[in-house]
Amino acid sequence: MFRSLKQSFLYLIAATLTGCFGIFDNDFDPIVAEYNIGWIDTEQTRAICKGFENGDYGGEVIVPEYVFSVGYNSKYIVAKQHPCDSTTNWKVDKKTTNYFVIDYSKHPYAGQEGIYGPMSMETYQSLKTELVILQIINLFFDSI
Repeated sequence: MFRSLKQSFLYLIAATLTGCFGIFDNDFDPIVAEYNIGWIDTEQTRAICKGFENGDYGGEVIVPEYVFSVGYNSKYIVAKQHPCDSTTNWKVDKKTTNYFVIDYSKHPYAGQEGIYGPMSMETYQSLKTELVILQIINLFFDSI
């Protein structure tokens, strides 16, 4: 009886520990300066955030989910985003692609000067010419 009680207890601990690790999952990667890209719980929530210092992860959301491509150069971060709806279990609208440009030399937070977007590809191409955005290093992500 003691052995079966001990085994039951070990199974209970193993099941509890295994179940807890799948509840909360996330991943964040640095882009440049204090900006990073990451997701929490599901990759559909991938967004660009601004931490308080270089190397911080998370922070204030600058470009909302679902960011599927991001690149940068010595002054700008460029992102492509499919909008998604948190009320429909983060359903991604792949028919719509928004472009964002962040002038990170101005260290902007959401809603401040230096963040352009969302915008269409045509508007992005015009802004790219106007701001002389050259040689973007692309970091591509898998599309959902």
